[in-house]
Amino acid sequence: MSDNKHLRGQPDRSKISGTERYEVDYAARVLVPEFPNKTHQLIAKAIVASTKVPQFHNNREMVMNSARLKLRNS
Repeated sequence: MSDNKHLRGQPDRSKISGTERYEVDYAARVLVPEFPNKTHQLIAKAIVASTKVPQFHNNREMVMNSARLKLRNS
């Protein structure tokens, strides 16, 4: 089944899918101002790596915080 972008609600807003490029790009654009010395591609890689952590269940806040930590430590 394809992803219907018109059916958005709280469950969809609170998650990031690492396999959906537009979701990763949007999250990366949010983090670019916080990390101006990092490239968009590096930020996107940190987000995708964070979505693969099983404990996070693609939870937006947990993924973004994990990506921030990865970027600060790199």
